[in-house]
Formats: sequence, structure tokens, C-alpha cells
Amino acid sequence: MARHSYTSRYGRYSELLGSGAVKRMYRAFEQEEGIEVAWNLIKLISFLGDEAMINRLYSKVRLLRTLKNKNIIALYSVWQDEEINTLNFIIEVCTSGNLREYKKKHRHVLMKVKLSVIVLGHSQALIIYRCRHGCV
Repeated sequence: MARHSYTSRYGRYSELLGSGAVKRMYRAFEQEEGIEVAWNLIKLISFLGDEAMINRLYSKVRLLRTLKNKNIIALYSVWQDEEINTLNFIIEVCTSGNLREYKKKHRHVLMKVKLSVIVLGHSQALIIYRCRHGCV
């Protein structure tokens, strides 16, 4: 394990699952239930002085905490590590990837992919949109 959460419940591996402009996502392990999770890490020092951006980050995490739906990734834990100035949150790991990865991996069969796969992706996005706007 590369690092543990402040409660030692979650252990982070050094394996990077993905990264973007704001966060890095690592493979992690939840010690009590024995499940694999994703550890998201945002270096807050990158946004020092940009209070609006920090507020947006916390707002998105608060929103994710309120969403309870089987089609939306679950948020398990959130904490700020003041020692290294990071915002950390643990989410359900999604091993199936996203549509972009799917297309890249299966280029040779892309033309044969059923429309239902694409419709499923859009219906999940619609559920998220509806939940963000007050529908339970």
C-alpha cells in the first residue's frame, strides 16, 4: 500500500486508474468489507487563492454524497488531509470503464455494437441529470 486513510480503513495502491486536469484516481482497497474502491485525490495547493474553484470541488463532492441511486457511483468517504493539503474521496470502483475506453478496446467490432449499449449510457446520464435537479 502506498498510503492509508486517516482511519486506516482505506489503503491506496500506487496504481493510477486515471487522471485529469483536477484529480488523480488510484486503485484502493477497503479493509473492513474487503472490497476494491477508487481513491480520488485532489491537490488543493494547485488551487491556492482560487476560492471559487475550491468551493466548486467541495460542492461536487457534497452533491455526490446526496445522490443515492443504483445507477450512480457510490461515495463512501471524504476527508481533507491538511498535512499534504489534499481533498480525498473514496468511490465505488467501476471496472467496466467508460464508452471511450470501450470504443478504443473494441474498434474491430464497433460497427456491430447494439444501439442498446449506447442507449444505456444515455439513460444513465439522464438519471444523473434528473437527480441533480431534484428528482429522487
